[in-house]
Amino acid sequence: MGIVRRQSIQSSLFIYAGFAIGAFNVLVLYTHFLTPEQFGLVQLMVNAAALMATLATLGSVPVVNKFFPFYDDYLKPKANDLPFLVLLICAIGFTLFVVVGWLGKSLVIRKFSGNSPLFVQYYPYLFPMVFFLLFFSLLESFAWGLRQTVLTNLLRETVVRFYGTVLILLVAAGWLSFDGFIKAYSGLFAIPALVLLIYLIRSGRFHLHLHVSSVTRRLWRRMMAFSLYVFSANVFNVFAKTVEIFFISSISGLAQTGVYSIADYIIRLLEVPQRSMGAITVPLLASHWKDKAYADIQVLYQKSSSTLLIIGLAIFGLVCVDLHDIIFFLPEKYRGIQWVVWILGIGKIIDLGTGVNNQIIQTSHFWKFDFYTNIFFTLISIVLNYFLVHRLGMLGAALTASISLTLFNAIRCVFIYWRFRMQPFSKATLGIVLSAALAYLLAQGIAWWLPASHSFWLKLVDAAIRGVVFIGVFGAAVLYFRLSEDVYQLVNKWWNKLLSGIFR
Repeated sequence: MGIVRRQSIQSSLFIYAGFAIGAFNVLVLYTHFLTPEQFGLVQLMVNAAALMATLATLGSVPVVNKFFPFYDDYLKPKANDLPFLVLLICAIGFTLFVVVGWLGKSLVIRKFSGNSPLFVQYYPYLFPMVFFLLFFSLLESFAWGLRQTVLTNLLRETVVRFYGTVLILLVAAGWLSFDGFIKAYSGLFAIPALVLLIYLIRSGRFHLHLHVSSVTRRLWRRMMAFSLYVFSANVFNVFAKTVEIFFISSISGLAQTGVYSIADYIIRLLEVPQRSMGAITVPLLASHWKDKAYADIQVLYQKSSSTLLIIGLAIFGLVCVDLHDIIFFLPEKYRGIQWVVWILGIGKIIDLGTGVNNQIIQTSHFWKFDFYTNIFFTLISIVLNYFLVHRLGMLGAALTASISLTLFNAIRCVFIYWRFRMQPFSKATLGIVLSAALAYLLAQGIAWWLPASHSFWLKLVDAAIRGVVFIGVFGAAVLYFRLSEDVYQLVNKWWNKLLSGIFR
């Protein structure tokens, strides 16, 4: 778990830096210099690109995550034909996307021209966005196999958001029109993809070997079967997580999409530790399954659950105690997201608390189950969104996301326990939840002693005091009762370093 803890912390630092930049973009720059319709267009294009890029991989990227350890163990880097095969498949997938996407333009016009005409206008710029995201995802999978997750998270989370900051500042300064912004934004992943390509080439472990290797000849049937199921599962999973954006845009319009995206982005802060943990655990789990180290998988499963739950509750608690102040700083047209934040956040906390169940299933011999659960996830998301978005708008989309995510994780946890007798929870789980609840109540109680004010600076002071109280109480409880050994050791390590630096 040492490598997981070290790289997870390093990745989280870079990702949180990226999310800090992103929060500044979303809560300050985008909301003040773009209309809700324009911001809704940006979010719709990003979500559509994520879905289309996943489709264009044709299942090749999950194959790298699963089978790279075999290629790395039995072949020298220059004899490894996996990079060339995956690149070829992705090229075919992108070509198919371009053809189908262009032929299907009439469907896009019919579905979105009434409530979201901006999406129809800028639909062609979705194609370069998908291309660069696809290329980056391909290279990222190989970097994960080489356990270079820190760099990939830096590029995906920090560099990408800083690029958006530069573009929106140019818009704010009047040097770039919104039309120019969208055109430049379509190359969002161009720089990260180029940087990652250069790094992989210079590492000496990424070569385009054109001859079919012995490993490919031995494993190609398993790889194709795995690719078919996991690819379909990933497509369903991405679609289920983005479908509410499509429903809101087509039913309620881009303005509602923009407002909903504010709440959605706030909750996506909780995904930071999950992303870094997932990237790091994939190669470890693949190796553990290969070596039949089941005890190590169980340990990783429970430790990931407690660590993700602590970090997730810390972030969600900070958001909730300061939610009123956060909304105060938003322009009037972006307000009214309180319940959306709460509903989305509860679903995400449940997701975090179940640990790396997704990675465990995908890297096991029962990876087909991932396909079936994602079909269920997608179907229930579509059905609930269809009924709830029509009736409740973006609140219905939030309810759908939370309900479907909870059911999705419940089914996976039951399956893992049934097949492997592994479960993510421990005695510390209840203590973590109760500690967060107590800290939240104490932080909210501070509100009775603070004067109500609409002053900008007093609002900042109010938010800071509540946040310090919440983190102080929650952090003290986690450390005192040692609710996570990894968190305790990490804090103790950095505390000792701080003390030695002060008294040196």
